[in-house]
Amino acid sequence: MLKIADNFALAIRLNWAYMYGSGRSLRIDLRSGQYRVSVKTDEVSFKTEREVFQFLRDCHPDELDAMETYPHLYYRGLHRRAELLLSLSDSEFEERMEAFKATGRKLFDAAVEQLGLTVMTKKLSTRPTAVKRGISAWYFRANCLAASWSEKQNVTVRYFPSPVVDGNWWLQVDMPTFSNEELLEFQLRMKNIGPVVAEKGITLDDVAMCTYLQL
Repeated sequence: MLKIADNFALAIRLNWAYMYGSGRSLRIDLRSGQYRVSVKTDEVSFKTEREVFQFLRDCHPDELDAMETYPHLYYRGLHRRAELLLSLSDSEFEERMEAFKATGRKLFDAAVEQLGLTVMTKKLSTRPTAVKRGISAWYFRANCLAASWSEKQNVTVRYFPSPVVDGNWWLQVDMPTFSNEELLEFQLRMKNIGPVVAEKGITLDDVAMCTYLQL
């Protein structure tokens, strides 16, 4: 069986889970920094995702196993995320996250270079666009300057991995343009970014195709 890609499991977050029917009764909510878990007759609270998944594996493995084949992509991603969290140490999992973010930085660097932008922001960081959603794109945001601009502008590079193919990523650049000619020029430049990122081991793909992902 084709598994969920590790990068997809790293990109998502356990913010909620509701599974009912066919003998299942699972509800997970994240409120005020606490995971509240209600499964069958148990109601417990935990501080971390790892604790939640450990509880499910130890006490309700059938509920955790059901996520692997659940029709909703988010749950299949959670199952793979649970496998990673429960098989890796904290430091090993953090290394995976740093590698994930490093790929995002490669995409950001390639995009601004392709567009001919100069990055004016000294310290860059990346984060999900919507931390309260289980699934959302990640992004870098920076003040940049183009040769045709009189002052620096805000540019956001959003990215997200394929759910099933590690190495495939979606990329979107949000930025201002000050003429129709400039817009066309920037769009044409971005159409040629595929070979640039391919040299970095990255394949650009419409990873949301045939899903309900709203990136």
